[in-house]
Amino acid sequence: MTIGTGIGGGIVREGDIVDFGDAGEAEIGHMVVMPQDGFVCGCGNRGCLETVASGPGLVNLARKRAQDCPVAWQDSAIAHRALYDARFTAVDLFEAYAQDDAFAGETVRIAAGFIARALASVIQIVNPDVIVIGGGVGTSSECFIRLIAEQTYPLVMPSLRGRCCFARSQLHEQVVTQGAALLAARMLGTNRSC
Repeated sequence: MTIGTGIGGGIVREGDIVDFGDAGEAEIGHMVVMPQDGFVCGCGNRGCLETVASGPGLVNLARKRAQDCPVAWQDSAIAHRALYDARFTAVDLFEAYAQDDAFAGETVRIAAGFIARALASVIQIVNPDVIVIGGGVGTSSECFIRLIAEQTYPLVMPSLRGRCCFARSQLHEQVVTQGAALLAARMLGTNRSC
């Protein structure tokens, strides 16, 4: 799973990338996790995971939280920035999260919960050994990955709990380009043997 400007996915089975055809590859970012009052997604649906947990999605979520509870967060500098600073980004949110800011911590926890809902479904369908999280947002904090894992496990049926582990991608933001290059190399290798 890659979490950055968008949210994408891929499945590797026995060392090979599973090919789903031209329609899309494990479009986990477009699983609907917020059906009520969800943000409109670029795909046309409402409430997709990408709208609340990607980089721009975290900005959406922070702004909505600051708007919905202005009294609760009136003393929060980061909530104020989310509302009034057009340059506010997920990087700003994670910097505040690293400094134990309450508003940032709660926003990141909520986003992790949305990711957990999606990943719990993936685990119950695919039963993976490991979920590797990459991308600029996904690898921005080891604590974020732990938070995702902690919120995912209780949502998985008991017989599958603890069988899947979570790991931070060593490729960080390069996970998509490296994966695309690997897939292209494998496809070229397959075509040469024909």
